[in-house]
Amino acid sequence: MTTPSISILERPEGGFAMLALDQRESMRDLLAGGREDADLRAFKETAASILASTASAILLDRLYGVGDTAPAWAASNPLILAADHFTQEPGKPVSVSDLDADVTPELIEKVGASAVKFLALWKRGDDLNERRDLVASFLDLAHRANVPAVLEGIVRPDGDAWASPEERDDAIVEAAAEFAAAGPGLYKAEVPGDPRDPQSITAASERITAAIDCPWVILSNGVPPDAFPDAVQAACAGGASGFLAGRAVWTQSAVSSDPAGSLATDALRRLRAMRDRLPASSTARVR
Repeated sequence: MTTPSISILERPEGGFAMLALDQRESMRDLLAGGREDADLRAFKETAASILASTASAILLDRLYGVGDTAPAWAASNPLILAADHFTQEPGKPVSVSDLDADVTPELIEKVGASAVKFLALWKRGDDLNERRDLVASFLDLAHRANVPAVLEGIVRPDGDAWASPEERDDAIVEAAAEFAAAGPGLYKAEVPGDPRDPQSITAASERITAAIDCPWVILSNGVPPDAFPDAVQAACAGGASGFLAGRAVWTQSAVSSDPAGSLATDALRRLRAMRDRLPASSTARVR
């Protein structure tokens, strides 16, 4: 049985223009219209229905993003199902990411997911074997479900903060090399370099491209939303194949008193601006 190609998540003209709606507690912290579970579900459902035709794929979580059946838009726009379970205090970043035991091959098929995604935390001082075993378990899930695997690496400093921007960039490259060697179909990385300096993003992106042998995309957390389209262009100039972004698209809509109206205007405009920065020849290097 041959696993479908990761290119199923690309635009017809090449390049990944994917929308992330799998945030959980971090999204709850932002919502202005209510922060109950039902409010998260409603925002995700509205965002997905409005933005699906503009994104090449949409990433959703099990808890608040998918129901008992495939979303209506999944017939024409691929769904990526998050397979991670987070430990996260309110207002804080994710502290632990484990494999979600309730994301099974049966659930993946039931909701019509075309791929699965896992967020792996990387810290230089952590147990390497434990990290590798966790990633291997995720890749085994994708293999058993016969869908492509999207692996996201998030780096953490050994102390309270990075000693320098260069130390963070080195960690992003080192994590990419380690995680990509495990064999995902697509790797998702933080934007390297300085968000204020596109040339530094391109140079650092070239280091990631040289270190891995699978296509990769950037996420938007940590980059000001208005600067992210330029970051997309700069990262693609350095070898990235697109983006899988959430906050740069919908943060302003989440804090709006009219989220649906904002999603249909501001978020749609932002997503189109990011998509338009992808080069037409940005076809992924398929494994």
